[in-house]
Amino acid sequence: MKTISLLLVISLSALLLGCEEQSSEQIVQKKESINLQTTKIKVGKMTCQGCANGLIKKFSKVEGVQSVDVSYATSLAIVSFDPSRVQTKSFSDLIHISGYETLWFE
Repeated sequence: MKTISLLLVISLSALLLGCEEQSSEQIVQKKESINLQTTKIKVGKMTCQGCANGLIKKFSKVEGVQSVDVSYATSLAIVSFDPSRVQTKSFSDLIHISGYETLWFE
């Protein structure tokens, strides 16, 4: 009986400690999210979804970019980023270097 009680206490302790760690991670993610900005970029000269996928890979490598979605169908890139780590001009440069046009930012 003591063994079962001890195992129960250990299991509950591990569960509670795991929840505390998870809560800490969530708080950190929320703090990071507070500083994020999102911009929409109209991209010209894309000819297929492969073009959009290539831009997604390139944007994903930029430090400070949190998420990116590029659609060939709408010619839009939607980028969430930390403005203290990256400037939107670098997005325009990346698009031009990749062979496409930046038509406008929103």
